Amino acid sequence: MITARELENREDATDGAPSYIYSLDWFEAKEIYYVDCINFGAPTRFINHSCNPNCRTFTVMLNRSDRKVYGLAFFAVRDIPAGTELNIDYNPQEQGKRHEPPGPGEDDVVRCRCGSDNCRVRLWPGPKAKKGKGWVRS
Repeated sequence: MITARELENREDATDGAPSYIYSLDWFEAKEIYYVDCINFGAPTRFINHSCNPNCRTFTVMLNRSDRKVYGLAFFAVRDIPAGTELNIDYNPQEQGKRHEPPGPGEDDVVRCRCGSDNCRVRLWPGPKAKKGKGWVRS
């Protein structure tokens, strides 16, 4: 887990490489932490996005003095046949919305490519995060 300042430092040093960042902003705290899975992490770091996910993320409070530090648990929201890719909604706050496809000059928009019938077209409602990165948000 890293702070926002450390996240910025790491993003500035990547030179355009993909990010594997998950922001821990479930409680809308001013000072939040991020999980950086680029070099190590649990197998859940390979769970991709879908606008019609078959899994959902829940917080798990642990015995810690800092309420901003907690675990994440992934649960199936429906039966998942063996061999099916697991996926979550990277931006559940946008559930049920549909956005217009990026227009001319909107090269900084992260397109959703999940292919579901209810696809929102854009992974995030606005442009990409700093340095062209899209961070997984809780």
